[in-house]
Amino acid sequence: MKYIEKNSVFADLINQITFKYALLISKVDQSQKLFTSNEISPLWITGFFRSGTSLVSEILNELGVDFGPKNHLLKAKGERANWNPNGFYENYLFMDWSLSIFENLNSWGHFPPSENDVKDYDVSSLSYKKFLKQSIIEIHDDRISNIDKVSLLSKYYPNSANDYLKREFKGKFAVKNPHFSVLSEVLLKYWPKSKFLVVYRNPDASINSSKKIADAINYELYINYYSRLLEKENIEVTYFSYDKLMSEPIQSITKLQQHYNLDVNRINVASDKIKPSLYRYKQELKSDAWPSELKNLYLEMEARAINV
Repeated sequence: MKYIEKNSVFADLINQITFKYALLISKVDQSQKLFTSNEISPLWITGFFRSGTSLVSEILNELGVDFGPKNHLLKAKGERANWNPNGFYENYLFMDWSLSIFENLNSWGHFPPSENDVKDYDVSSLSYKKFLKQSIIEIHDDRISNIDKVSLLSKYYPNSANDYLKREFKGKFAVKNPHFSVLSEVLLKYWPKSKFLVVYRNPDASINSSKKIADAINYELYINYYSRLLEKENIEVTYFSYDKLMSEPIQSITKLQQHYNLDVNRINVASDKIKPSLYRYKQELKSDAWPSELKNLYLEMEARAINV
């Protein structure tokens, strides 16, 4: 398993104990299988790394979108606190599920699986014990406490995701995860009425900012993350420009509010979340230097974006 970051010997011991304790008190029906649900219409927020998905999620949250229990969201901590000081708005269960899928398909975020591999992925092959071990011991993301991990995983795991969404999320809700750009086939298989909000940014700025995550980030990966949903038909995929959000915040937030029919009285409050000092790696568009596939992709997203 590919680690988020290496734990100390003491922390690893604590994680081993946490894993065994979660198994001991678990109320999960380990025979449960995830089933296709037409009654749930999740909004999945996604996009390439460092493209503004966290900020857009924070704005949507201010406008009235529910991102689930706050203690289930990954917090700003350690070196990553400098990336998103206000947190990542990523749900722990769905984040670790996406990492588990990557692991089972011998891939990772910067080396995503093929679309066919994702389509053929058998969710039911993931046992509760295996997921628990992967999540608590092997991934061991410390942006959520072990206490909160146990609280969640003693009641839910990916095979009970429908129950989790129905019980823990209220009203208009969303789940943010950059990996959903390349895992949409799994989501659409179980939630055919899924909606996607795709946040994009100047490719050069996204890639330069993402180098802190992995060196093997390039135009090809950017294309991989955005082309799959662009080619989907008969589903709602909404595009939103991060660069335009930063240059025209009120206008862009108003477009989000109108598109999702959210609280109009919260637009100014939501705009206060935009901090120019955090708008790093600003670069001019240099589309003449891009490969034709990237240029066409970017122009197509621009043409579809609700705030351009």
